[in-house]
Amino acid sequence: MCLKKSFLKFCVSGLLFFPLFAHAGGNVDEILVGLKSEDPFTRCKTMASIKITLELDQRIIAEVINSLTDSHEKVQAAARTTLIKMKGFVVPRLVKILNEANAFVSYEDESQRNALKMNVVGVLTEIGDVNAVPALIKSLQGYDDLKKASISCLGVFGPRAAAAVPALGKLIEGNGTPSEVYDLLRALIKIGPASVPELIRLIENRPWPGEYGEGKMNYPGMGKDLVVALGMIGAKAKSAVPILIPLLENEHDEIRQATVQALGEIGGSAKDSIPALKQALDDKNPDIRIAAAEALKKIGVVESKKMKEVSNDAKERKAAGF
Repeated sequence: MCLKKSFLKFCVSGLLFFPLFAHAGGNVDEILVGLKSEDPFTRCKTMASIKITLELDQRIIAEVINSLTDSHEKVQAAARTTLIKMKGFVVPRLVKILNEANAFVSYEDESQRNALKMNVVGVLTEIGDVNAVPALIKSLQGYDDLKKASISCLGVFGPRAAAAVPALGKLIEGNGTPSEVYDLLRALIKIGPASVPELIRLIENRPWPGEYGEGKMNYPGMGKDLVVALGMIGAKAKSAVPILIPLLENEHDEIRQATVQALGEIGGSAKDSIPALKQALDDKNPDIRIAAAEALKKIGVVESKKMKEVSNDAKERKAAGF
């Protein structure tokens, strides 16, 4: 066990400790031989010895990329670490692999190509280079696991992935499962203000009959989830306020409550909703009344007698276990 742990530490951290092969003046062929060795320890050690320079040989880069699907997990880990350290030197090649799996590395087996793409997305996520965004958008049309990984990566890129917003929105419209839509909305929230117009469009289109039921976006709660996403973006979702106010009269409690809470999260930028929120203090649902009082406070309304009554009612209900 100790030997295995030492070997893993060697492979993943070796870039910091091993003598470097000098690419500009060293033996590239020797490195290539080491990367292709039948011994995983040698493959790992060789990767740890690669010097990251402007003169980095393209054959070495290709072989390290190839190692992302090595039969040995520790070699795969070493390959990921090495590529992440190469950063901008490898992004164009990794992007090309997402666009065309046989670029630089040739795989006849589809499962190997898919595994390679998945690993490439993982490396691009760690590198965080915005130049990868177009290829990640294209990967949203891939098989399920690749799509999921690409959605997650775009979320990690945050505001720098604004160009992906329309594609993410189209996927939400495409009869996704609740789990997939959750991942998509989470990415849009992380991207931030650039997502607001798309979220507004999705709410305005209302492809869910009865506001909440069955339809193109085909699970109960879709409307609520879109509204929650706007609330999580916060004050920068100010432009959504006019589309949210009418939802305070929606027939479904879940949507009304989500809307009240979203307006509260938007805060002072949602002052136009104050009259409608004051009406919500009389909602038939006690949870919505309580949420309306809290939202008004967040927007900056001085606590009124009615708001105090609602707050006191909330405390009594909580004390009574309701």
